Amino acid sequence: MALINCPECGRSVSDKAKACPDCAFPIANASPADTSPSGLVRIKMSPFISPKQGPIGTQVTLTNENGEILWEGNTGQTAEVLFNKATKVTIKYHGHMRCVGGEGSGVIDPLLGKKYNVQASAKMFRLILGLQRVDFIDTD
Repeated sequence: MALINCPECGRSVSDKAKACPDCAFPIANASPADTSPSGLVRIKMSPFISPKQGPIGTQVTLTNENGEILWEGNTGQTAEVLFNKATKVTIKYHGHMRCVGGEGSGVIDPLLGKKYNVQASAKMFRLILGLQRVDFIDTD
């Protein structure tokens, strides 16, 4: 028996447990990538939903605190990035004719969760982006 960190809440739990006693995450069915202190983190880049135009797609860049590009793609896609520690990231939605740009930042910690969502909202003439840990991504 070994103690591992729950991939959802980070609490120490036996690797033989069926589920985490704190958050009920199914430990017995977790893959080694889910229970390792580092691992692949999935980040859903949700599009901005305009009340008049519906979902608006745009190019996205994910960088770390040193400005290094970790991922590039588009809204609607899910980034898969390997993190070996808690890392401050910046998400930038690039502007174009149908969409003003915007950015937001947050910390991704693989010990606390392997799934995150970026949500965009409009404020004046700029998008505000929020990063939050989630239990599932709609592509699961």
